[in-house]
Amino acid sequence: MKKAIPVIILVLLTSFLLACSSDSDEDTPSAKESSSNPIGLVPQKANLLGYLNAAQLLDDEDIINMYNESDKEPGDPETIEDALDMIGAEGFGAVVLFADLSDMSDLDSIPDIPDDGSIPDLGELDGYMGIIVEGSFDKDKLIAGIEAETEEEITTSTHNNHTIYADSEGSAIAFLSDDMFVMGTIDPVKDVIDVKEGDESSVNGEVLDIYDDLGTALFKLAMLIPEGLAEEFAEEDMGADGIMSMDMSEFEDIETVALTVDKQDDSVAIEAQICFASQDSAQALKEIITDLAMLFGLEDLELSVNGSCVLIGIEITSAMIEDTMEGMLEGFAFELE
Repeated sequence: MKKAIPVIILVLLTSFLLACSSDSDEDTPSAKESSSNPIGLVPQKANLLGYLNAAQLLDDEDIINMYNESDKEPGDPETIEDALDMIGAEGFGAVVLFADLSDMSDLDSIPDIPDDGSIPDLGELDGYMGIIVEGSFDKDKLIAGIEAETEEEITTSTHNNHTIYADSEGSAIAFLSDDMFVMGTIDPVKDVIDVKEGDESSVNGEVLDIYDDLGTALFKLAMLIPEGLAEEFAEEDMGADGIMSMDMSEFEDIETVALTVDKQDDSVAIEAQICFASQDSAQALKEIITDLAMLFGLEDLELSVNGSCVLIGIEITSAMIEDTMEGMLEGFAFELE
């Protein structure tokens, strides 16, 4: 099953990364709008909420062509159509990601980005996380595709009148309706079912408030950072040698992260808000980002401190990406000399 998760994520994430050429006029749903909304089915344990408008991304010819022509690993679907067919889907609507970061406080468990720049195997992730997907799909074909991909028999069990399909590694999928399923590790899958049946409360509180305050976007993400994860992040060795060396120890009081990505004309607008317990930490992060922006030539980066939060905004075009990559290469070349 874990091998099947990256197949789904691969299609959606690749589309997201290539979304510069598509326009979005659909609203991002709020959890307070409808109980049938995927966000409204996220368990209360979650402290990470993400949303992706997959329908918009998968309906753009430029994105389809760019994916179809991109380099792929052996066994990866060659086209968008092949990828969708592999998992028995005709298309996707909203995709919601949720997790409990307290259950993933070991940074070493996060897969490294491969040296060839390909997407890491997200199926290696453990802990409390899942995705809720709206779409048009064939249940039997989806399960058969998962069995073929994992080369093992999927077992079934019943939880709260819903069939759960699971593998030997603890990953599971359950169909919530004819056009919605949840996929992830077993506990969050069961919890989503319980929320749908009214036996458990849905996510609420600060993380939901942050999520809803982000408004409409092609992609948005809200996180409450657990203390243990923040402390481990602060202890990370972030480029101990050379020009990219950073002291992260003063950022162990990070509390929340919010991010939106949206399409505006021919550019992608990215806005982020990173909040700390103290204004000193926010000011220190601002200074680091300012130095990095100067190093990579990001002159259009908007950066400010509001209380104990750092606000970051930038509109990225293809030309800016090329200029930034050139700046990074020059910086690394300087470091190696």
